[in-house]
Amino acid sequence: MAKLTRNSYKRKIILFGVIVFMSIALISTGFAAWVMSQEKKQSTSGNVTVGAVTEGNIEVILDELTVKDFKFEPKEGDDTGRVRSDGTNFESLTVTVTGTIKNTQFLKEATIKMNVQDKVNQAVTDGYIVLPECAGKEVVLTLTDGGSETEKKFTYNITIEWGTKFGGKNPGEYYDSAAFNPSEEELSSFEGTQEEKITAYIKSVLNAFHELLDTATYEVVVTAKLN
Repeated sequence: MAKLTRNSYKRKIILFGVIVFMSIALISTGFAAWVMSQEKKQSTSGNVTVGAVTEGNIEVILDELTVKDFKFEPKEGDDTGRVRSDGTNFESLTVTVTGTIKNTQFLKEATIKMNVQDKVNQAVTDGYIVLPECAGKEVVLTLTDGGSETEKKFTYNITIEWGTKFGGKNPGEYYDSAAFNPSEEELSSFEGTQEEKITAYIKSVLNAFHELLDTATYEVVVTAKLN
């Protein structure tokens, strides 16, 4: 049985950590005289850009991300079977966004939304991944006590799941399970023994998957809406 690692099925590896761009937007829903008075953007270590827009009467502070990438890799410790870890890159499908909102006496609600590129949506259409609820639409954040009457905190987990193409599992698990049973039609364009055909088929699927997502970026926007 052929053994595939990230290096073996992808001849040239493009940095696969997905860049998460975070920004804060403040929208006035009732006070036209309130305008954004200052915009701040800064880069943090790693491949994440954190942006913040502050308004004179309300302030949103984003905490630095502890996990800064989505990584569609084998699970850590998966060192057996057809598809396995290379010992360096491992699955990481959740990014947690946390922060603080000050002067909440002026706040109507706060929302979070993840904007995605067309190629990410194509990966969804092809059944490779399932996007979270906040992809493409605003989700209202749950605010918790921040230590004073005018300060609140929020925590939101953004999780991408594996799609039906991989049986809802990490490919490293799916391709070693009984659920993986490619049809003769799927294998018909490949040559060799049955196992060689299966290996070639898996390579083709994983290469197509990574062609879509290796350079994909995600933009996460937290919006504080004023009364």
